[in-house]
Amino acid sequence: MSFESVPPHVTAGAPSDDSRVRAASTDATRYLCAAAYLDESFARRVLDEVLHQPHRAVAPSYGIDLVPIVRHCLEGRRRLFVRDLVVTGALAVLLVVAVAQGVVLALAALTLWLGFQGVRSLQQRSVNAAAVLLVLAGLSALLLAGALNRTGALGYGGAYPSEEAGAGGVWWWILGLLVVWGAYFSYRVSVHRIVSTQLTPSAFPSARLPVASPAHEQRLSYLDQAQRGNVTVYSSDWAVRPFIGSGAVMTEWNLVTPLRPAQINLPGTTPPGAALNGTDEPDGAGGSAAGPAALDAHLLYERARQGIVALGHPGLPPHERIHQLSVQDRVFVAGVLPAGSPFLDERRRPVFRLLPSAIEAVDRAERGEVRHYQTVRMAAWRGELEVTGFLYVAVRGGMLFVEFVATQLPSLRPRYHAIDTYERFNARVGLLAGVGAIGDLVQCLGAPLSAGRWLAETVRLGLDPSYQSRPSREIERQLAYDYGARTSVRELGTQFSASARFQDYDANERVSLVERRILEVVVNTLQVQGYDVSDLAGQATTIINNSTVVGGSIAGTGISVGAGAHSFVGPGARGASSQEARAQST
Repeated sequence: MSFESVPPHVTAGAPSDDSRVRAASTDATRYLCAAAYLDESFARRVLDEVLHQPHRAVAPSYGIDLVPIVRHCLEGRRRLFVRDLVVTGALAVLLVVAVAQGVVLALAALTLWLGFQGVRSLQQRSVNAAAVLLVLAGLSALLLAGALNRTGALGYGGAYPSEEAGAGGVWWWILGLLVVWGAYFSYRVSVHRIVSTQLTPSAFPSARLPVASPAHEQRLSYLDQAQRGNVTVYSSDWAVRPFIGSGAVMTEWNLVTPLRPAQINLPGTTPPGAALNGTDEPDGAGGSAAGPAALDAHLLYERARQGIVALGHPGLPPHERIHQLSVQDRVFVAGVLPAGSPFLDERRRPVFRLLPSAIEAVDRAERGEVRHYQTVRMAAWRGELEVTGFLYVAVRGGMLFVEFVATQLPSLRPRYHAIDTYERFNARVGLLAGVGAIGDLVQCLGAPLSAGRWLAETVRLGLDPSYQSRPSREIERQLAYDYGARTSVRELGTQFSASARFQDYDANERVSLVERRILEVVVNTLQVQGYDVSDLAGQATTIINNSTVVGGSIAGTGISVGAGAHSFVGPGARGASSQEARAQST
């Protein structure tokens, strides 16, 4: 099978099929930009998973604009590095002073701390970190032994420092601690100023973005284009999540019905399915006495698109339409791809956009690791609630098969929302920052490790500006390479464990409306084409009556209606939210 794809340089100015993907001004984007400074682990994971993986696919950016978030993560990491570098320098000076003055207590504490951290890292199977920590503990122990020898504690009769030298050492300690405190204080102040001036609702849309280094601009350009694509390349590792980026599964169901010609209705009788359509007569007659009209998946997709778009039509009164609704065809591809795959561009990066002819080829091919869904996206709460529906339709062997999956991305973590309550910078804020910096002194011993890790990464990128050597070598060695996205930035910052109750209600409303419209369109289309819908109408009614969202998951069981009917609420419905939440934390 051949696929027609458009390389990134051709689609740079192409319009998006989904105008909401580039949600640069949403609250979700703003909160995640703030998370780059408030949550060090979030910033590190964003850079490791999205920026520093030149051959990895990009998960869909639902409700956010990805590039500003990555730029703020780079800026946040840069500020952390400067802070930790200053703290490391001050600690190095204090270490020299401690050895010179024979202050063995600090060295003993450092040795014990490094040894403890090394053993803990070893228990957590972080071999590299454990090796570094244990080596540093050994060096610290050697310095401690030297200090003990100088003071005569080891029995070698070393001379004690003079009283004047001791007084000088005290001033060195005071100066060193002031420098450490100042580094933490200035970092707190700078973060507060960024949040209170650039990340406010009024200032954020037009605020100037941080500038990235030239080594990162190429990847950022790819991210900017890829987030507007219509292809999802998902990782094929043990935690397969094909709908990556869309959150937790709310509900899933399918139905199947034979395509049999409709029976002629007697005068005064109600056509099958009329109750679901809300009418007493079918909308038209595509069939005839010679038999029903042809039916294929493309017709049903087009009718479903028209019916769903009508729910958010601008011609409806604002209070009667679903706002921020869009429909897009999306192709899902398993990430393990061999060299020469049509889903890779000339730089061995996953393609992010397929032409309609290529999507149609996927839809007509046998369903497998590459598949097509008609995707319905609905946003609310200024991007903090994203509801996505995935519709698949197939006509095979004289049978109609319909599959529907709905997912929900709930609100972001509460700690990111705290930026809306920040005070404008004043003397009180400065005083609180100073007090907080005193508490930060406790964690200053971790600064050398953090600065060393960041410095090593920077040196590696400097020696290899394209930072593609290691993945490229793996691609060359392996028969196929996993290019799939493993997580999404939106999901990294999402609070899956306890979503807001009102958001669950709003998600349920949207899914129910879309479900009802899809089922109505399918029944009506078959009826118009001249097919018997008695079996299908019964299954559709069962799905509607047995799909109830409770706390973000589906409660209900499937009931078969009619001969050969098959209807179910999928196995992941009841526990999908908790399963997806566990998947996020791994």
